[in-house]
Amino acid sequence: MTAADGPSPGADSRPSVSVVIPCLNVAQTIGAQLEALARQDYAESWELLIADNGCTDATLTVVASFTDRLPIRVVDARTRRGINHARNRGTQDARSTFVLFCDGDDVVGPSWIRHMASALRTAEVVGGSIAERRPGEKDAATSALPRTLTKYDWLPSPIGANCGVQKVWWEKVGGFDESLDRGACDETDFFWRVQLAGGRVEAVPEASVEYVLPAGGKALARKRYRTGRERARLHGRYRRLGHPSRKLRHAAAHWLLVIKLLITSLYSGGARQRLGPSAAKAAGRLVGSCRYRTLYL
Repeated sequence: MTAADGPSPGADSRPSVSVVIPCLNVAQTIGAQLEALARQDYAESWELLIADNGCTDATLTVVASFTDRLPIRVVDARTRRGINHARNRGTQDARSTFVLFCDGDDVVGPSWIRHMASALRTAEVVGGSIAERRPGEKDAATSALPRTLTKYDWLPSPIGANCGVQKVWWEKVGGFDESLDRGACDETDFFWRVQLAGGRVEAVPEASVEYVLPAGGKALARKRYRTGRERARLHGRYRRLGHPSRKLRHAAAHWLLVIKLLITSLYSGGARQRLGPSAAKAAGRLVGSCRYRTLYL
């Protein structure tokens, strides 16, 4: 399949919204996301760009099976591995002035495009809500809604699995930083740069996405470790622009929590489940502080 495959409007008919999905070997999960996109209640024209970041499984075969139901184009994003490169390639080829992003292992809500597109008419950046779900669970945890924008102690940022930007602002700040593909906080830097350039971020809690957590405790711990490490990296990059240092009492409280969980895990299954991710995040901040020569414990 090439970038021209799938139904597409004529050259003089620009879609009102472009949806970009960066893809790397998501054959087992992308079908559910495409089904959800096929059921959108959005009445205007739109396009779906699959940014192929080097898939070697059946991802593109699954995508091809939806070309009669979705306005799909496949974009070649194989020249560099990394989600930010895939996002940039998809956005570069987007024909709309409004660009939305979601992932191939999550599931958007039925009104996702409608709510996000509406918000982008007045805001440069938008972020929808997240309902977390573990693999194998039937329903997402409604208590997680409406978690929309993360702040990391500073400027708000949408999560990459549910966000959107006016394309002119993607161009203005130079796109996503492709050196930040470390598996966590990769989108935060971009949305901070938009705001520092004068753009505004708006939360859109009505635009929901079921966000699938990593399978197993070890996978979740690895994700939390990368998050802690990359948060330290962001601090090193933005501290001179106002990003605050992490308060010592917060760091101490987190390490005390890890010690408490370590002790109680001897007799509590719940504590054992929480121990790995909590310890991994603290360790990630410590490693990141050393690696990026900044103090963010």
